[in-house]
Amino acid sequence: MPASGTPGGVSAPTGTIYAFDFDGVICDSATETARTGLIGLKILFERKQRQFLFADADTDVAITAFSTARPCLETGWEAIPMMHLLLQGKTGNDLLDNFQTKFKQCTIETALESTSDILKEIFSTARTSQIESNRDKWLASHGFYHDAVDAVKDLVSSGSLVYIITTKAKDFTMLLLAAASLDIPEERIFGLGSGPKPQVLADILACHASTHSTCVFVEDRVKTLLAVQSPGFASVAAKTALVLAAWGYNTAADHRIATAHGIHVVNVAGLRALCAAS
Repeated sequence: MPASGTPGGVSAPTGTIYAFDFDGVICDSATETARTGLIGLKILFERKQRQFLFADADTDVAITAFSTARPCLETGWEAIPMMHLLLQGKTGNDLLDNFQTKFKQCTIETALESTSDILKEIFSTARTSQIESNRDKWLASHGFYHDAVDAVKDLVSSGSLVYIITTKAKDFTMLLLAAASLDIPEERIFGLGSGPKPQVLADILACHASTHSTCVFVEDRVKTLLAVQSPGFASVAAKTALVLAAWGYNTAADHRIATAHGIHVVNVAGLRALCAAS
């Protein structure tokens, strides 16, 4: 199937499994992630008895800049060092170009004097505290890509086999799916700690091998889709149409890379057409 950003660019045969990433495909969580990263940064400073000297105006600017940098974030807790860098004067584009390769490790180890495991725990604590104090406010800090939500709802209503594969914690994902009125069985939601997404896809395909021979995987990170194409997952790639969600957290450069590797770059109208063909 040719890569395409047009509605008719991808078609799905019957007996197809549909697997969706969550953040950047179904849910727009950039603002919530930035705010949680900021709360996590404050928690870290409190634990280290360091003063947090930034005014609300500074944090508002940093939260806005985070949206530009969001495509470089690979997992939620990285929002803590990203927010620190933005508060120190880095721009969203600075992070987009350099966070993973230059800034990340130095910021964690030197500027924050921390580790990834500690930041994971703090980020989870920051998010849990918001939910426990005001769940409705936390839910309202998210947006949804409504056309994508409707497309997934149509698949569920048609009886298609739909999975969610995300790096967000499963319990948080389930709260947000409920807020979007998306009824996905708990056993079909793979969250943080489920393992690499290519392996999760392999396990899902193996589980349904007798009834479903193909898969469509919709993801907004081109690196994740390229990982499915790696030699160790050749059998998965052979059965899976890889779809980059052009409306998600990615860039024009990501679109070019995806197209060069035979990955379908699809807009929301293309997703609706794909799901309607099931």
